[in-house]
Amino acid sequence: MALTQMLPTHALAMNLTFSRILASSSGGVPLLHVLLVLIVVGILLWLVNRFIPMQSTIKSILNGIVVIGVVLWLLNIFGLLDGLSNIRVGH
Repeated sequence: MALTQMLPTHALAMNLTFSRILASSSGGVPLLHVLLVLIVVGILLWLVNRFIPMQSTIKSILNGIVVIGVVLWLLNIFGLLDGLSNIRVGH
């Protein structure tokens, strides 16, 4: 039996409407996807910091790299890094 036959029609319509609300109007990454990635990265970083024994300097370097990576990813998603693609280094 298909999923569409198991769910009532109004539930499918509500799910599609909710998906459209969460998707950005420019066809980019949906807001729900961004929030889920941020939550997963935060939980993984917390687990590493909490349960993997490391020196505090290594932990702070790892935290800094993850935070910089997430910030760059967010800036790229929201289109604030588009101008950097025109910069050329070297020949």
